[in-house]
Amino acid sequence: MKYIICYDIANNRRRNRVSKTLAGYGERIHESVFECELNPRKFLYLRRALGKCICPVSDKLFIYPLCERDRPDIVHLGISSERAQLDAFIV
Repeated sequence: MKYIICYDIANNRRRNRVSKTLAGYGERIHESVFECELNPRKFLYLRRALGKCICPVSDKLFIYPLCERDRPDIVHLGISSERAQLDAFIV
């Protein structure tokens, strides 16, 4: 399943840990937003890893599942990623 993961973390050290962790699982689509394709096992592992990176009192991290039927409705405006550039040529 595909997930959109976004975060708002003021502490540089924690934010860098979250960013590096997510980079191992998906593609950055914005400064603090990642798109990750995860099977159930990887999802659980990533969720635990991210839980260890943040401070639950002051940090925000959201994980949004994106189901298959919603994928065709994704809209890319502007150049947001290499994949979006490729998609523009395919259409």
